[in-house]
Amino acid sequence: MTHVGIIIQDHYCNGFRNTKEDLSGSIIEAEGRDWIVLRTSEGNPIVIDFSKHLIKKEDLIASWSIAKQKTA
Repeated sequence: MTHVGIIIQDHYCNGFRNTKEDLSGSIIEAEGRDWIVLRTSEGNPIVIDFSKHLIKKEDLIASWSIAKQKTA
């Protein structure tokens, strides 16, 4: 679990879990084995559940984000 601080750049996370909110610029604020919490640029928390896609979690987050760039 090393994704805290990563910035999301894919506006809708490729439609994962029917994401409808623009998530570009959101930051991964917390992470568990099968979930992450994003903080949007408006300050709203968004929980993304990977329980049915756990095997793809790493690849999905990498495809949505700036590779390994973290906030200060």
